[in-house]
Amino acid sequence: MSDYLKKENEVNKEYDVSVIIPIYNSEEYIEQGIQSVLNQSRIEVELILVNDGSTDGSAGIIDEYAKKYDSVKAIHQENAGVGAARNRGIREATGEYIAYLDSDDFYEPEVLSELIEKCREQKLDVLFATYMNFFEDEIAAEKWHKNRTEEVMRRGDYTAVPVTGIELMRQFKSQKEYNVNVFAQVANRDFLRRNNILFPEDIVFEDAPYTFAVLLHAKRAIACKEVLAQRRIRDNSIEHRPPTVERCYGAFKGIEPMIQRIEQAMNDVSEEEDRSVVSHELRRRYLFASKAFRQLPEVEQEEFLKRLSPVEEILFRALVEPYAAKYLQCEGLKERVRTQKDKALELEKELSVQSRELENVRKTVQEKNQQIKKRNQEIESIKKSITFRIGKVIVGPFSFLKKQFK
Repeated sequence: MSDYLKKENEVNKEYDVSVIIPIYNSEEYIEQGIQSVLNQSRIEVELILVNDGSTDGSAGIIDEYAKKYDSVKAIHQENAGVGAARNRGIREATGEYIAYLDSDDFYEPEVLSELIEKCREQKLDVLFATYMNFFEDEIAAEKWHKNRTEEVMRRGDYTAVPVTGIELMRQFKSQKEYNVNVFAQVANRDFLRRNNILFPEDIVFEDAPYTFAVLLHAKRAIACKEVLAQRRIRDNSIEHRPPTVERCYGAFKGIEPMIQRIEQAMNDVSEEEDRSVVSHELRRRYLFASKAFRQLPEVEQEEFLKRLSPVEEILFRALVEPYAAKYLQCEGLKERVRTQKDKALELEKELSVQSRELENVRKTVQEKNQQIKKRNQEIESIKKSITFRIGKVIVGPFSFLKKQFK
């Protein structure tokens, strides 16, 4: 049976899109995000705000918006995590399409409107847009650039006509732009419900299994370069947090629903090429879990293993630990590459200094040559002068006598 709640009025699609924002202690930022949704003036937007047990003033803020706007729903629940909050929003949604936004981010003006129009024109199951990072302060920017090198915006060329989700996954792989963040996605609500696509709950990194399921089942999907969302990077953003048992557990447990999805969608991955691209993404998740595990201190590694059931521990040791060894080998290679790169940069700097010194020497020689040339010209000018000639006539006999008496 579907996990979706049945609603009597779900057939009446009053809204073009339902935007779901899970909220936890975001009173400082939430209004900017809410306004960015309400300002999408060309479409009818249903805004679903799910307060996930906030302890600050977030609840009061969203209640005020719900009173002021009929299109805004304020939902309150005990803290259950982002996945559970989004699922609550999906079940409450009545829009033709569903989009997501994090509580500290915001949409670009009218871009969601444009994307909804594109979804309708091409009858899409899902559309992947892009987003841009912005940094709350210099500390966040410094940490980000220290730990991350990839660009967020899509740079690749994607087909303008709809393709299957697996084909789009292949394109993402070839362009090295596979990104699971859902706040740059727009999905058809009926498509999600038909395939019972929800977020896993009680774990972090819930975006990965959701996006994987969407791509496995989608028959009509496209990627575009329009920037839908601005993503706020804070000093305490998840990318900057040290490894924890919770993050490692989420990385590993997220693999389970992905495997279940493959079993459900086997008819769609019957071709060898399709299986290859799906396997590639699954391997990426194994490597991600391995990295999260290896970054834990030894004591926390033991704590993580104790948290697993006997079957989960067997699967982890069989499937993930071998990748961990490969991860360490790759890290060693990366470190050697970084060392060689640093040496190359030092040599480049040294060469630059020497080049500047050589240029200075060249300029000095050029200046000296100019001075010599000028002196020679002055001497020639003196030789041609009347004074010099008279002097030469006067001194000439004495020079002759001097030679005779030597």
